[in-house]
Amino acid sequence: MKPLFPASAVALVLGIHIGCAGAHVPHPTLDALPGPLEKMYQASSGPDGSERPLVECRGREFTTGITELALERTACYGLCSMYTVVLRADGTATYTGRGNVTLLGEHTGAIEPSTFQRLAALAEEIGFMSTFSTVYSCGVTDNPTSFVSVVKDGQRKTIRHYAPDVTGPLALWWLEQLIDEVAHGVKWQ
Repeated sequence: MKPLFPASAVALVLGIHIGCAGAHVPHPTLDALPGPLEKMYQASSGPDGSERPLVECRGREFTTGITELALERTACYGLCSMYTVVLRADGTATYTGRGNVTLLGEHTGAIEPSTFQRLAALAEEIGFMSTFSTVYSCGVTDNPTSFVSVVKDGQRKTIRHYAPDVTGPLALWWLEQLIDEVAHGVKWQ
C-alpha cells in the first residue's frame, strides 16, 4: 500500500512545526517523558528567572559568500580512496574517482542548496578562511593527504592536510567528514 504522504512531506511539516521553539514531538505510542540529559539540564536564566537562550535563532538562509567547497583525497601506501568532490552553492556537484573507489571517472550530480549553505556556514563558523593554516603535517609516513578548498567572495583557500586522522584541528577533520557525507548522498550520473 502506498503511503498517503511521502516521508519528505512529513519531515517538512514537522520541521515547520518544530521550528526554533524546540517543541517536543514524541513518538505517538510513547509518553513524552524527559530523558536523563534533559532531567539534569540546568537552563541559564535571566534576572527575572526566565530561561534565556545563549544565541538567537538564525534564519533558514545563510549568507556566507562561500560559493564552493571541495575535498580531494590522495593515495597512501595502502588502499586509500583517491577522489575529488566539488560542491557548489547553486546545487551542482562534480566527482572524479581516481582509484580504490567504486565510482571511477568523472560524474555530475546535485545537492540541495540548503545543504550546501549549512556546510558553508560551518566552514565560516570554524574560521576556515581566517584561522586555519594552509598546511598540516606530522612525522608519520604512508598516510593519505586531504586537500580542502573553499571559495569565498571569489578568493580560494586550499589546505593541505597530510595524515588527517592524526594532524590538524578536529574542526577541519569534521568538515572533511561532512563533505564526504554529503557527497555520499549524491546520485552521481
